[in-house]
Amino acid sequence: MNRSPFFADLLNTIADRGRMMLNLVRGDEPVSADSLARLCVRLLSSQGEASGVAYAREVLDRWRSLGADGRLAFLHVLRDRFGTDHARLAAAVDAYRATPDDRSALALHDAAEPA
Repeated sequence: MNRSPFFADLLNTIADRGRMMLNLVRGDEPVSADSLARLCVRLLSSQGEASGVAYAREVLDRWRSLGADGRLAFLHVLRDRFGTDHARLAAAVDAYRATPDDRSALALHDAAEPA
């Protein structure tokens, strides 16, 4: 797939300006599974296009710098922090089966969402 140089330059400019606004300086903290997960939390809670692009770019840059062990550790951190609470989900399924109404359906939906 051949990306437009204009579009790529535009995204880079947005990310660079967002990075400056957010003081995202490369090398702020050592790249680790935990530091990358903290950036993901910021990405999910960011408001605004420039900040979101800047965080996403930083996450990808740091991901690329991790070795295989670091990437695996990061994926485990994501699973642990954002994964499904299986006990809560099972309880919500049981509650829905017992009483299949809107309230229990909403509780089931909420339980299935990442924490």
